[in-house]
Amino acid sequence: MKPWLASILVLLVLLCAAVAGSFWITGKCSRWQQELDEIAPLALDDPSSAVSPLQELAEQWQQTQFFLRMVASHQELDEIQLQLAQALRLCRQSDGQDAFQALLDLRDELGVLKAMEDIRLENIF
Repeated sequence: MKPWLASILVLLVLLCAAVAGSFWITGKCSRWQQELDEIAPLALDDPSSAVSPLQELAEQWQQTQFFLRMVASHQELDEIQLQLAQALRLCRQSDGQDAFQALLDLRDELGVLKAMEDIRLENIF
């Protein structure tokens, strides 16, 4: 085997891992955004009814932290974590309008993470 062939093979494996990670993160963010689209109207009508689905989303978020902390911006992840905690707190306090706005902000912040991890030329160069 030629010495440069092993190097190229390693680079291809790393590229595949990076592409797979990007697709995984953007897929998760899209799913969470869809869930927030369903939770937000509940928070506006009856904030206490949004607590359970939001808690499930928070548990899903926590389960992905190990991988996300390895590949994504910690600042962005911390911001999402804070907004998620704030949205949960507002739903538990039955503050419908503020909870609704917090959920919309959280959805937007997930969109920022998704855009940062998406495979586009502007993210590569």
